[in-house]
Amino acid sequence: MSESRALSTITRADVDSLTKKRGEPDWLEKLRMSAFEAFFEADQPNIRLDDWRKTLVETVDLTAISQFCGGSSKAKQNVKADYDKILTNVSGVVSIVNGMRSELHIDDEVAKKGVIFTTFEDAVAKHGDLIKEYLENGTHREIGKLSLMNSAFFTSGAFLFVPKNVTVEAPFVIVNSIAEDAQVGQAIFPRVIVVADENASVKVVNVFEGGPSAGPSPDAKPKARAKREWVFTSAIVDVAAKQSASIHYLELYNLGRQVFSVSRNNNLVAKDAFVYSFTAALGGGQLKSDIVTELRDRGATSDVRGIVLGDKDEHFYFNTVQNHDSPDTKSDINFRVALKGNAVSSYQGNIKVALTASRTDAFQSNKNLLLSETAKAESIPRLEILTDDVKCSHGATVGPVDKNQLFYLMTRGLSEKEAEEFIVTGFFASLLSSLKIEGAAQWIEDLIGDKIHAVETQKELSGTLS
Repeated sequence: MSESRALSTITRADVDSLTKKRGEPDWLEKLRMSAFEAFFEADQPNIRLDDWRKTLVETVDLTAISQFCGGSSKAKQNVKADYDKILTNVSGVVSIVNGMRSELHIDDEVAKKGVIFTTFEDAVAKHGDLIKEYLENGTHREIGKLSLMNSAFFTSGAFLFVPKNVTVEAPFVIVNSIAEDAQVGQAIFPRVIVVADENASVKVVNVFEGGPSAGPSPDAKPKARAKREWVFTSAIVDVAAKQSASIHYLELYNLGRQVFSVSRNNNLVAKDAFVYSFTAALGGGQLKSDIVTELRDRGATSDVRGIVLGDKDEHFYFNTVQNHDSPDTKSDINFRVALKGNAVSSYQGNIKVALTASRTDAFQSNKNLLLSETAKAESIPRLEILTDDVKCSHGATVGPVDKNQLFYLMTRGLSEKEAEEFIVTGFFASLLSSLKIEGAAQWIEDLIGDKIHAVETQKELSGTLS
């Protein structure tokens, strides 16, 4: 059964009631209250604001959204077994459906090393001192009104902590699922924290999947500001690599067309640490993601990569920010976008170099491939450099698929869809090959193929039914 509470009527008393019902400590209640106050005062998102200009935010009626936690009769069973096959082997799984835990597992040998991997509710109760500082990152107004909703009202998520000098080879998997029978107008707020202590190393896969796919006709171009029925999700993810630590983080979106998803990722990179962050956005009615990387100390390095495959009326907005706060830091950003149908993508990349961050080495690239005449892509690179002795560069391209390539492949016996899949996977290949999680690249390639061929299948079914 679901538990709903209209956000339009939430008060301080409601936030207090939530913390009391969940038995949360006083410090967490104070953080929720602080986030609620910032949420209440924050500007309403609208398309006149730069961050929301290319989104469908005006189709969302925030006053109609209700929070829900409830299982589903259609929830997957034995998720760990599925991912053991996909990724060869995994160290642990946390599976959450409609905001409620459905499965929790951690390998015994990994747990003996002192690794903590659990649901967020259990983490608050047992490891509050470890997660408090990361929760505090989500209470300031700068993260935006919809992310502040998460900070005030989150009820689900996962916590991973890898102790000093511990290396875990097999990845941990977090699955945030929305059931297909989820009701429009409802919302979930996942919260994920990943911490690698000094000289530790870990790999993480964070999946956002499911949700209803009904909506406007796939070939229709709905009015931009017309209200639509959405299932809403707002997530916050903190990835923190302490001194000399290494984190490989993969985030995958495979959501239904009736899901409006907002996420805020905070990558915190300490001295001589390394964070690799890969985003694969393969589905969702509206995906808006802010990926903010803080290179805080000398020797910090980050590699942020992403691929986007859009179709029908899907909208994507990605905003990456690399904050170089200390000297001798390095960052690499590489996003590639392929769009079909009426899909729209807007990518904004920001490199910020502080006055104290001499000898910064930063690169940013965004390439966009348009597979239809009605798809649209926009690229906005930005550099803010406040010191000299740096090496910063950026590049961006937007262009149609090469018809000669398509024709050549079809003359060699491939169908149009097979040729299209070949071109798209080739376009993404250089980024997918950088994944260090065994089985992940093939898994994503299979999902790309499924999406491309699903359109053809749907058209065949429509023709049969008519």
